[in-house]
Amino acid sequence: MQWVRKETVVSHVIFTSLKATAWIGWYFDSGCSRHMTGNRANLTSIKEVKTDFVTFGGGEKGKIIGKGALNVEGLPNLEEFLLVEGLTTNLISIGQLCDNGRSIAGRKYVFVCVDNFSRYTWVEFLKEKSETFDVFKALTTQIQREKEVNILVIRSDHRREFENFKFQTFCDEEGIKHEYSSPITPQQNGIVERKNRTLQEMARVMIHANQLPIKFWAEAVNTACHIHNRVTLRSGTHSTSYELWRGRKPIVHYFHIFGSVCYILTDREPRQKFDVRSDEGIFLGYSRNSHALRVYNKRTQMVIQSINVKVVDQDASMVDEEDISPKVNPSITHSQSSEETSDKPDDNDSGIEPAARIQKNHPVEYIIGDLDQGMTTRKKDKVDYRKMAGLL
Repeated sequence: MQWVRKETVVSHVIFTSLKATAWIGWYFDSGCSRHMTGNRANLTSIKEVKTDFVTFGGGEKGKIIGKGALNVEGLPNLEEFLLVEGLTTNLISIGQLCDNGRSIAGRKYVFVCVDNFSRYTWVEFLKEKSETFDVFKALTTQIQREKEVNILVIRSDHRREFENFKFQTFCDEEGIKHEYSSPITPQQNGIVERKNRTLQEMARVMIHANQLPIKFWAEAVNTACHIHNRVTLRSGTHSTSYELWRGRKPIVHYFHIFGSVCYILTDREPRQKFDVRSDEGIFLGYSRNSHALRVYNKRTQMVIQSINVKVVDQDASMVDEEDISPKVNPSITHSQSSEETSDKPDDNDSGIEPAARIQKNHPVEYIIGDLDQGMTTRKKDKVDYRKMAGLL
């Protein structure tokens, strides 16, 4: 074995450099959160972006100077492609390819907030991560005024949408302590991480069980959160999260099956006498600000809120055959010979129980009293309260 001095060893490390001059390769990167390139010629319709950075695996930061659409021969037309200053590698994010489908309202992200005591959960949907602060600020104001108390502590990870100057300034002004989970340690913020996964799994089942398009994912998550707050019991108690937060038991009789066929009254358009009175739609959930249902109108292809909705929770094709088949009397066997059954009434030959019939009018001989006197009620004895008082 030969020992070599450390100073003479040259290490060749392959990594994404920020100061090189070639943009040759294109790579599919599962760890990259967004599509990005450093060559302006690869993009069209570039819009300038200010004060945004991306962080690479080694901790280096690259400045985002623009955002546009990919325009390279032989490659798909991808939107939301970042132009990063000094980046020498062209990266296509697998995660962004999977998440390319937005919600029907154009939302791409979901902001989940959980109360640590009651586990009551709020969800808000964002078009861009930069909207996180405004949503958090509005939610904080709402909660503090509803409970008439101040929020003391919040906890999040180190993502840029949470760890920034606006967040820190607002927390300092409101007296809120902002705690962070350690890097690559999501279990330190396990309550909201577990809740996020629960809502995601519920929404996935709700969508695929009814064979709905993925564009309804935001509606599914919103409905899953609404149900989860009112149904799931807080661990260690016999109360739901809604009851612990609101102080009263939830009402659940209005629940319907997500994705069910529904019929919406066409009361928002002028109608003629013989026009249809309803449109077919899809039930998507419940309104947050009014006593109404959220439904998707198939004719107008819009999500609306209405109270004049008839939801068909169970389709006719889903009913078991046993529920619609005639009931057979089990005491009658069909293996009997014709000689044994020839003397029996015809009603029993089919093996079907006759339906019970109720006579509309009773026979006159069964009526007690005189019909000419009309209906009389039973009289009660008059109570003498003086006599009752004397007995005391």
